[in-house]
Order: sequence, then structure tokens, then C-alpha cells
Amino acid sequence: MKTYYSTLLFLLVGLIIHVPLYGQTVLETAATDENFIVETWWIKPFDNKYKLSLFSLNTAEYNYDSEESIFMSYSLLNYNLFKNWGPAVGTRLLPDRAVALGGVQYSFYREEFFVTANVTSEIKRSPDFEVFSIMQYRPKFSEKLKGFFQGQFSFNFNADTHLFSFQQFRLGGDFGLIQTGIALNNFQFGNDWEYDLQPGLFFRLEFQ
Repeated sequence: MKTYYSTLLFLLVGLIIHVPLYGQTVLETAATDENFIVETWWIKPFDNKYKLSLFSLNTAEYNYDSEESIFMSYSLLNYNLFKNWGPAVGTRLLPDRAVALGGVQYSFYREEFFVTANVTSEIKRSPDFEVFSIMQYRPKFSEKLKGFFQGQFSFNFNADTHLFSFQQFRLGGDFGLIQTGIALNNFQFGNDWEYDLQPGLFFRLEFQ
């Protein structure tokens, strides 16, 4: 029960912090057959051409069987140096450690489509590396209804082995403030790529 309340507290703090930033702010819950997931992420441009922007992703995941929660925060400050490419610096915060990150990013924004992708390295001796991306497409069906398609991808490795990867897919409808539909999360672990496929449902709020 303690981890349940910790997850709710994480959700409320994330919402309070993110909404006043006036970037694209997302608060999402997803229920799969194994986990209840709360995720907040936002993109905050500091100019109308997205030359300098801040991306932050924060996740709390509660496992029904173990009754334990896992927390993660991932933030990158991106600078669009040339044709949507540029350097990125940031941090990853986990319950047992915090690391500084450096790398490159690519971002492309349109009304119906956007993609952001980062290749980063931990700034330390013997670092872990990550390739991370979010892609989103919203085809317009009518004045009040759009489709909602999103993929989130992460591939983590070091000089010796594959550590873990995940893919998160969201398929549903966009009703303005609310997006909802089918969720599918897939995780792979270790050098033999053992996988864990988790279907479910998602509900998200998006603030502009």
C-alpha cells in the first residue's frame, strides 16, 4: 500500500510541476496485465523555432504481484544546431543512482506528426548508452476527432552487452484534451533478449 501512495504522490507532483510550463505536457496512465503505469512528459521550447528545448520524461510503474514501484526521471536540454540536429545534455535519475548524460538529438515537429530521438552516453568511465525515440501521428478524421498513434522506443547497452530495451505503443482516439485507447508494452532483457509483452489500456491528458 505504501508504494501505491508513492505512485499517487509522484503523479500529483509531476502534474503540479509540469502544467505551468506551457509546453506540451502529458499525463498518462496505463493499465496492463502486470503493471499500473503513471507517466508524465513534456517538451518545453524556449523559442518559436524550437532552437532550444527541454524534454523531460518521468515514469512510475507499480507491479501488482510484488506490490513494488519503480521510478525513473529522464531530462535532456536540446539545441537545434543544423536541420533539426544538435547536441543534448541532461540527467537520468533512478532510485539508486543519478547520472549525467551527453549526446545528440533529432527533433521534427508538425501539427499532425512529431518525432524526437536521442543518442546519449552516461558521462562516466565505462558508460551505458541509450538510443531513445518518441514518434507520434494524429490523422484528422473530423472536426472533433483525430486518430492517435504513438510509439516510444529505448535501446540500452554498454561496451559488452545489451542491457534492456522497450517499445511502448499507443493506438486510439484524440478528443482534444483526452486521448485514450489500446496500450502495448514490450520489454527485452539481457544478451538473450528475453521479452515480456504486456497488453492493456491507456488514458492520457494533454495540456498545451
